[in-house]
Amino acid sequence: MNRIVPSSSSFTSRLVAREDAPEIMRIVNAAVWSDVGMRLYRDGDLAKEWAGRDPSGLLAIETPTDGIVGFVSFEPEDDGFYFEGFVDPPHEGRGIGTMIADLAEARAFSEARRRGSAVTVTTNVGNEAAQTLFESRGWDATVDDVAMFYDLTGDVPEPIWPEGASLRPYREDVDDELMWETMRAGFGSDWPATSRFETWIEGHRGASGYSEDLWWFAEKDGEIVATTQCRETWHAEDTAGWIKNLAVLPAARNSGVGRAMLFEAFRRLQARGRERAVLGVNLNNPTDAHSFYLRVGMTPAPDHSADLTKTFTP
Repeated sequence: MNRIVPSSSSFTSRLVAREDAPEIMRIVNAAVWSDVGMRLYRDGDLAKEWAGRDPSGLLAIETPTDGIVGFVSFEPEDDGFYFEGFVDPPHEGRGIGTMIADLAEARAFSEARRRGSAVTVTTNVGNEAAQTLFESRGWDATVDDVAMFYDLTGDVPEPIWPEGASLRPYREDVDDELMWETMRAGFGSDWPATSRFETWIEGHRGASGYSEDLWWFAEKDGEIVATTQCRETWHAEDTAGWIKNLAVLPAARNSGVGRAMLFEAFRRLQARGRERAVLGVNLNNPTDAHSFYLRVGMTPAPDHSADLTKTFTP
């Protein structure tokens, strides 16, 4: 039996099958497009991703008449697990999100009982309605993000560097630890990485869209004061370039370095034929980066995303 839980007379969940991949990819892409205007997967990507996954952590939600209408994936972590849920947009408002929350919480309680200790569960949701649902069930929002866009189809101003500041290229292997340390210092308490240096650098350099010349530093008076990492594509969006990380050290903030780095990124991505540049910003960033990006002409996605967490005890 691959049925997991009959949640109501309308919906059931089951383990996914390989042949479900195209339909679930369509649902995931449609859901994410509805929230932030991007596709996560190209044809075949999801099936490849599933190849190395525990099948018990991949669930399809379906109805007898509509087929698959939602999808949930669970990934183990040291202190619990991370999960993501997606609802096919035409079926929003039918209680599928509530079923996803039920599945996650039932799994968390089961895991806590199995371990005999507390389990922490995290997720990311892509719209305010989903955030409200989880917060009403006692989940805490830890990060509140929004995607922001810059149009690259017209003229992009040249970066204006403050006196004494200039670009310095990134060199693979030679500058990896410098990149790591500059990112950590620039992000401070907002630093999103939780992995070790070796895992972090391998993940970024091995990611789709990586190119050595889309990483660089800024120097001022001979000292490194900022760095950035861009990717040629934003997930499965070939027309969009991604400013994955941009970090400016505290001493160089409000000096024009960050603005120059940003416009340098815009121009490099435009030179590669991209029609828009994209970045994500934490709305609770203590540097008020969101306001800065608005001032330079970036526009936010129609909805925001949030990281949420909850701890479950046996």
